[in-house]
Amino acid sequence: RFADRADGVQAVAERDEALPLSVVDSVGTTMENVVLEEDVRREEAFRQDVMASMASGLIAVDLEGRILAMNAAAEELTGYALGELRGEPAGCLDPPGGGIGALLGKTLRGQAGLSRVERAVCRKQGGAFPSACTTTPLRNPRGDIYGAVVTLDDLSEIKDMEDRIRALDRLAALGRFTAGIAHEIRNPLTGIGTGVQYLSRHLDLDPGQKDNLNFITKDIEHLKSIV
Repeated sequence: RFADRADGVQAVAERDEALPLSVVDSVGTTMENVVLEEDVRREEAFRQDVMASMASGLIAVDLEGRILAMNAAAEELTGYALGELRGEPAGCLDPPGGGIGALLGKTLRGQAGLSRVERAVCRKQGGAFPSACTTTPLRNPRGDIYGAVVTLDDLSEIKDMEDRIRALDRLAALGRFTAGIAHEIRNPLTGIGTGVQYLSRHLDLDPGQKDNLNFITKDIEHLKSIV
């Protein structure tokens, strides 16, 4: 009996000792999972913050060229929210003649990025804006390509400035041209006026002839004022 009782006490002691260890293991596993989940949440929040803080627009597509993600800058540039375009082909943002859809398709086929290619991108409210587009394949940790990304840099202000500079260049060229014409007209007028003054001083003219010379002189001055 005593031996049986001792065995029972030992079994109870071993069980009581194993129970806390089991609880510790369970709590430890739970804590590890909590830490891992928190790390994943922080990493995801960091990625979202990076995308939201980018000044350039960013659009990600899958292997079929369908839109997976857009950052805030891309939504602002195009006027579309991600929910409106998710699952749509990137070519839906292309004007006639092609745009980022073709660039992303080329990137996916060639598995290589393209740098600063100028393309027009459509806006929801109508029209399109010029953009410098850079594409790159989208890879997972194993290096497998599962999509592509394009960044968009709006060139509207640069294009407007270039248009203003071209307009100023045209005005400057017109100014140089008109200055040359004025010079070529003014010189003969000056010569004619000098000749008329010479005639009026050295010739014995009747009143009618003097009136004619005065008329010529007035017309010369009128032309000079126009020039």
